Amino acid sequence: MSPTSSSTLLSVVVTASLLAGGCAGTETGNPTLPAVELRVTAFSDDFGAVAVARPGTNVSVMRAFAALSEVQLLPCGAGLPPQRFAAVSVELTQKPAFQLDAAGTDQRYCGARVALAPSAAATPPELAGLSVYLEGTRADGTAFKIASAAPVTVDLRTTPPNTPFSAEGLLLGFNFATWLEGVDLDGATVEGASITLDASHNTDALAVFEAQAGLAPALYDDADGNGQLAGDNQPPTAGP
Repeated sequence: MSPTSSSTLLSVVVTASLLAGGCAGTETGNPTLPAVELRVTAFSDDFGAVAVARPGTNVSVMRAFAALSEVQLLPCGAGLPPQRFAAVSVELTQKPAFQLDAAGTDQRYCGARVALAPSAAATPPELAGLSVYLEGTRADGTAFKIASAAPVTVDLRTTPPNTPFSAEGLLLGFNFATWLEGVDLDGATVEGASITLDASHNTDALAVFEAQAGLAPALYDDADGNGQLAGDNQPPTAGP
């Protein structure tokens, strides 16, 4: 074979190899986007008024559950699809924080929508038919429980409006200092050494709790992925 023929054959082989590699794709050329992780938790920005998941000097919320019927991240541009998470019942007081997962995306968002609604398939059994259930104690140690079937839908927006944020490292936090503000547990009727707020007991106090529900959730940055706020004064990424 002549030198010219050898050179031509080598060129064909190299070209074929490069084309084959291009068809297969590479990690650099076709990166896999990481899954979106949204952690969900309860907290209090005023532990003097309401402590969460530990004893406090006033009201303590020890266990709290919510039936999340809808959680979406809302894109900035009109006509773009939201990032949806599956409906789920969540123990807000569990550690580590409950985590919702969705397919990876490189889209940026400007808000979120959170809805709570009764679920027949909820866990634990106490949450069946309810949107929210919680247990705790008031300052004198009297136990209380709150059971609400009221549906709640909250739109969370950035400040200033339409400020984009990434879907990576987010925390959906429910502030129980806000949620329980004005709820008269001290004036509630005690039956059998405990207090119940539900559709049949202490309904006035329950109505205040349900009226506050739309102010409780907000979206926060969770850059370190530990499911906790950086501090009580951390501003929300998107709020009600």
